[in-house]
Amino acid sequence: MNAKASPKKLSRGHWLALAFLFVLALSLALLSSLGLHKRAQPQGPVLYAADFPAGVAAPAHERAVFILRPTYIGTTLRGFAGPLLWAAEEEGLWSQSFGVEVRIRVFSNSTELSQALAQGGEQGGIDMAVLSMPTLVLTAPRLKAAAPRVLMLMGWSRGQDLLVGTQGLHHPAQLRNKRIAVEMWGPGHHLLLWTLSRAGLSLNEVTLLPLDSALEAALFLDKGTADAAVGLYGELLPWALQNKGEFLDSTAEVPHLVASLLVARGAFAARYPEVALRVLRGVFEMEQNMGRYGKPMLAGLKKKYPELLKPEQLLQEEPLASLQENLAFFGLQGHAAVGYAELYQSTMALATKLYERPPAPRTEESLELTPLKRLAKLQ
Repeated sequence: MNAKASPKKLSRGHWLALAFLFVLALSLALLSSLGLHKRAQPQGPVLYAADFPAGVAAPAHERAVFILRPTYIGTTLRGFAGPLLWAAEEEGLWSQSFGVEVRIRVFSNSTELSQALAQGGEQGGIDMAVLSMPTLVLTAPRLKAAAPRVLMLMGWSRGQDLLVGTQGLHHPAQLRNKRIAVEMWGPGHHLLLWTLSRAGLSLNEVTLLPLDSALEAALFLDKGTADAAVGLYGELLPWALQNKGEFLDSTAEVPHLVASLLVARGAFAARYPEVALRVLRGVFEMEQNMGRYGKPMLAGLKKKYPELLKPEQLLQEEPLASLQENLAFFGLQGHAAVGYAELYQSTMALATKLYERPPAPRTEESLELTPLKRLAKLQ
């Protein structure tokens, strides 16, 4: 009898053990879903390279350090795209004259451009970017890991950005309760904020329609999706003339509102200071010789981007800044109508006020002016 009963007791014990394990697993799963397991397995904060000073990657000795791969510079299709593309692809100005290999990548909007800078050239992104001041400040949280450093002023939007309304809109004050198409965080967005401030309108009194690219502004107006749009002068001018649109505002009226800057990843600027210096030399070389280089730059733009309606406007309305303009802008020599610190701080205050953006790095932390100062001494 006992021999026959013992297998039944053992089988019942197995079932009890399985039931216990099932209840235990279910309890652990429940605790995990509630996050209580974190008490038993504490996790520390995520670390980024930007948590350390960018200068830790600087060369240990006073010697030229060159990158063994191409330097990738990003831009959107604005006035600076022409010179950069021409120098890198058509004539090889940097490689032939200054001994550095540069590749240019063109992005459809400012958001994608800043994301590529955050990614970095080693990971399929870019090492440097031409960013407008508003883009630099408004996307500061996304760029934190890149620890971006401003190297130079590329230039000002002097009519490149235009606000156009449909027929019947004669004044910016009439934008109340209207739909406005704009590329968010880009230069045109900053122009729109300026226009609304002068008209006494708040963001709550208009409806913003985000564009994937400033080049889509005329398309939104064509479809009747928007009552007004901010875009590039060369794209919106033909639409306004054909459709009796109204010119409501332009950066030609405020030539010191939107500055575009050449920005490098912090670690890249610290590790390869000689590369940064030579890139700047190439930009100033083009600025000084636009009379000679202008036509081939325009031809290169038309060939590579045939969809552009008036590419010549890109070069005319957003010219490259000279060395003297740079020195004045950064307070190194001479006087500028609007300086870097003033523009940076006002843009940061505006971003915090309107969009509750976390504060960007302090003014002095956003700059790396050593290459610019070295060039000034060479002149």
